[in-house]
Amino acid sequence: MDIASNIKAIRKARGITPTMMAKELGIEATNYPRLENRGNQLTFNNLERISKALRVSVVELITWGGIQSNENPKETSNGDLGEKTQDPTPTVLIAQEYIETLKRKLALTYSTFIDTINNIGENAGIGTEHIEDENEIYIMFYRTFTNSELMQVYDILYANHSALYYVFRDLFQRDIIDTTTREAKLFLKHYNRKLGAIPH
Repeated sequence: MDIASNIKAIRKARGITPTMMAKELGIEATNYPRLENRGNQLTFNNLERISKALRVSVVELITWGGIQSNENPKETSNGDLGEKTQDPTPTVLIAQEYIETLKRKLALTYSTFIDTINNIGENAGIGTEHIEDENEIYIMFYRTFTNSELMQVYDILYANHSALYYVFRDLFQRDIIDTTTREAKLFLKHYNRKLGAIPH
């Protein structure tokens, strides 16, 4: 499936120019073609935003040209991803599997964030190490941090790994990583403090 071609086909069928899409998505017009051409490399968040701008569901966006080829794009609407399709054709099933894969990948980004915190804390001697499960085959270690210790970890991340720090910032601000956890809330608090300290 070529998602880039699907996006372009729906956009042209609706008479929407790249400039109009860029405005709808809140990005620079020069950046939109690169976004559209990413196709299968688009994140789930990107797919949701693009499908909303085109007024189709993510499933319709992914499967366009297959089961959607006989429909008028002006008559489609952005459906709820949680709803079951009435016609579980192989193409729709593939699209749903693709969406689930993207969701799993997004869940892994939070694990990466936690692993990063743990590694920095361990290297700096911050936090307390615990053993979650221990037997002859499997031992899993993790660290627990107080709020002040987490802020120390974020200081190190900010000072020594600034590119990674801003990657995590973007993931949180775009709601790609769950922002309801203690670690996430403190990270955003840390960022807002740093933002306030940066002269404008």
